[in-house]
Amino acid sequence: MNEYCINGLTIKENLLRLAGEGNKKFTESLNPGIENVLGVRVPALRQLAAQIAKDDWQAYLQSADTFYMEERMLQAGDWMPENKRCGRISFIGFWVRILINSWSVCDTFDFAGKQRFVDRNKERVWQFLEGWMQSDKEYEIRFGVVMAMA
Repeated sequence: MNEYCINGLTIKENLLRLAGEGNKKFTESLNPGIENVLGVRVPALRQLAAQIAKDDWQAYLQSADTFYMEERMLQAGDWMPENKRCGRISFIGFWVRILINSWSVCDTFDFAGKQRFVDRNKERVWQFLEGWMQSDKEYEIRFGVVMAMA
């Protein structure tokens, strides 16, 4: 499979260009024990995601990697059209298990229309989140708590 490119560069190459050494140390200090942190700022990730969304986000997701923390954040944010389109509980569970390995990824995970979805499905959403809050995995618990607070 060909690696997805935008602006003539792969996603990794784009992220490496956006990486600021000054922010890397700070980001690493916020995410102890998490490897492969570039220090790309969230606004820059949002800009890159907007470009992907306008281009071919489906092709991107088919070849998306999770090596860098920022790659995980890029896929987990509500700025990705797939997250906007698929604000369904089964879809969310898949992303939680695959992507979330740090508080940064957890706290950027979102789906558009969240409040409206929650308002319409309160009992179902609460049962779903209770399952995550009872997990034995740190970031699955955090996901449940963060989403419940939201």
